[in-house]
Amino acid sequence: GFARMQAIIDDKDGSLEIFYLDINNFSKVNNTLGHNIGDTTLVTAATLLLGSLRDGETLHRFGGDEFVIVKDTNVQHDRRQASTGDDRTDRRQKISDETVEGLQSRFSRAFDNGITTIKEILGRDLSNQLGLSVGHAIHKDGQTVGELIEQADKDMYTRKLISKALME
Repeated sequence: GFARMQAIIDDKDGSLEIFYLDINNFSKVNNTLGHNIGDTTLVTAATLLLGSLRDGETLHRFGGDEFVIVKDTNVQHDRRQASTGDDRTDRRQKISDETVEGLQSRFSRAFDNGITTIKEILGRDLSNQLGLSVGHAIHKDGQTVGELIEQADKDMYTRKLISKALME
């Protein structure tokens, strides 16, 4: 994981962003149902996240219930956008155009769409408490992968605190 992310950063000349993802309330799964069910939940979550990756994105498990997505911002992806009528037109977009909220929404949708599988594993009460928090960092020249991840982790934690405060 860590060495591979550093190699990606070194290879891409700094044209990278990373997103740090944390599964909210995951500790309740391990504490209530045990680590075997927790591991199954993580594999399911990782599968859902992998299925939502776009060109230029790689997913890395960082530890526990945390994942890092590395995005090569020079890669473009196809994004279908409805036009007038029944036709659909293709539009190329640099993946760096996506906001943190956009990425969080994309992965949260995948997570929510796959929640049926997680509900089968966890039951409704626990699965309804799971969600994602996402932090973001843009690579700067000379920055190590450790510094980049620390920056994204701090951003994720700040966003999580703001989100909790808004819910109270």
